[in-house]
Amino acid sequence: MKKIKELNVSVTYEVTLCDIEVSDEVYEALENNDEISTQDCFSSESEEATALDWLSTYVREEDGLEWNYSINNLE
Repeated sequence: MKKIKELNVSVTYEVTLCDIEVSDEVYEALENNDEISTQDCFSSESEEATALDWLSTYVREEDGLEWNYSINNLE
């Protein structure tokens, strides 16, 4: 058996949502931000925060269709 001091893994998954309705504000936020990170949302008034709030509410991990794991660090 081996002991791992630190394991850092990036996990990505893909979710498809169909026939959904969103507000104009959410639509514009999603349209203008093709990649969103929690690190980007310094202001709760930003488009990134609007998009992240909507995505975190409606995109669920258990809805993932394809999963990818990348091991970034193993010590």
